[in-house]
Amino acid sequence: MVRAPLILSLLSICLVAACAESSSLSDLGTHADFSGDQSVGDLGPEVDQHGGDDGFGMCDLGAPPDGGGPERLFVAATTTGGAPYAAQRASGSWATLVTPGSGLLAIVAAEYADRPMVVGRQTDDGLTSAIFDPCVGTFPSPAPLFTLALTAERPSVLGGSVVDVVFRGSLSGDQRLYAAHYAGTWQPALTLGNFLSVLPPVALRTNAEVHALFTGTDGTLYDGLVNASGGAATPISGASSDRGPAATLASDGTTYVVWKAMDTNLKWSERGGAGAYAAPKGLCDGQASCLIASDEPPVVSLDRSGAPVAAWIGKGDGIVYTSRLDLGSATWSAALAVSTEATTILPALAPGLSDAELEVVYVRSSDGQGRHARKNGGAFTTSDLPSGSLGSRPTLVRIGQ
Repeated sequence: MVRAPLILSLLSICLVAACAESSSLSDLGTHADFSGDQSVGDLGPEVDQHGGDDGFGMCDLGAPPDGGGPERLFVAATTTGGAPYAAQRASGSWATLVTPGSGLLAIVAAEYADRPMVVGRQTDDGLTSAIFDPCVGTFPSPAPLFTLALTAERPSVLGGSVVDVVFRGSLSGDQRLYAAHYAGTWQPALTLGNFLSVLPPVALRTNAEVHALFTGTDGTLYDGLVNASGGAATPISGASSDRGPAATLASDGTTYVVWKAMDTNLKWSERGGAGAYAAPKGLCDGQASCLIASDEPPVVSLDRSGAPVAAWIGKGDGIVYTSRLDLGSATWSAALAVSTEATTILPALAPGLSDAELEVVYVRSSDGQGRHARKNGGAFTTSDLPSGSLGSRPTLVRIGQ
């Protein structure tokens, strides 16, 4: 007569233990040091991240906080006061996510095992990170990647089943780039002594190899293979800028790079597989009448069809424009304004969800309001992001692609 209650009690204990085990994934534990011996950061015991239809695994306590569904958008930025801001969109609506922290200059995001991960640059240049915890439906308090994990610029983060972070150093004017890798635990950071830059890099992953695209201290654009020997950097012939590049990787392995040339016109190049980069061209090449220019670096992403799309802040008017590359003719489309609202902060792009071609997030200058734009049928529609004024460049990630 007493066996049933006993079994239920044991089952309750097991369920609580399972949730606690997954929650420990957010604990960065022991940290590695860039100088001298490097211990490995530990995020705690690994758990099955892929159980359940929504990808939240064994700690799914019902519908995800964004409303559920296999496809969703995640946006991260800082507020005007330096606090982290995060929100997700699914089933047609946005919901903010609780994200502890303060004192942030920049925050970037990526997908890790079907859940959002954020990496932030603090006001003291420290790098911190946090992984969304589905057991409690919030992010944990951010923790340092490693002891002395410092950056003087916005880092670049690659997500997936593993996470790679490429960032510029900070101590004593350090101009070297560094790479850190997470696959359940943080691996020792690599010092990329052959990659020198004072601008934010861009990380791409090709055939399990991590590349860092960056503007060198000589103004030349480089594609650098990350390795334990300090990295192997190859210049992109004819490409120079005073801003960092933007880059994306197509499904066929082609790398597309877009940058602001010294004359403010936007240029681009491509490389198939391990071949050489093509000679740089202007985004206006092949158009009878065209103005695609900016004082700031562009951003680039693929749209839902897999074609590259560039976005930039228009020279002189501060409006966000986009242009799409026609893969057949290798020409870019005429500039298309996202809205008539000006901004001074670079926008973020992501492939569209099932009901859109392209997703854009930008920050309206007049009041700092985060805005979401969706492209369909060659036109954009815009709406507000929920709650809060944004103070830094946003990151936009499509999860469940």
